[in-house]
Amino acid sequence: MLKATVNNAREYQVVQKQDLISVDGQSFNWDLAQLAPGKYHIIKGGHGYQVEVMASEANGKQLTLKINGQSYEVQLQDHMDLLLEKLGIDAATDQGMQDLKAPMPGLVVEVFVQPGDSVSKGDKLLTLEAMKMENILKAQGDGEVKSVQVGKGDSVEKNQVMIQF
Repeated sequence: MLKATVNNAREYQVVQKQDLISVDGQSFNWDLAQLAPGKYHIIKGGHGYQVEVMASEANGKQLTLKINGQSYEVQLQDHMDLLLEKLGIDAATDQGMQDLKAPMPGLVVEVFVQPGDSVSKGDKLLTLEAMKMENILKAQGDGEVKSVQVGKGDSVEKNQVMIQF
């Protein structure tokens, strides 16, 4: 499931299962054809839409789309983003970098940083396996790694400090 926020105003819940898409609980079929890199033609409900990706952040979660000549700013949040938001972890972005704590119990699969590294918002910090899923935890802001409290193969508990900034 994704939450799509359009123009910082309207929110949509989007679920895709194979070729079927559901938006806010309403399913519909669509036909998508890529015309060129970043350019698409979509047919939905007998109507055609020309879609062009004008800009995309590196993480692919912030897009600027032009649909039939109209511009839209779209921010996407997947289930992990929503979970982190629910746990209040994204609140750290307003106060600068804070220690990275485990959002849930899990197993550290990979650590991408070491003490002294400078990180920017969106940089990969570590991969945490939880509930049979691998979750890449990313920097919520810019900062410098002071210490790494966990290593590959370590088990962590919820709210355990893993990386200090």
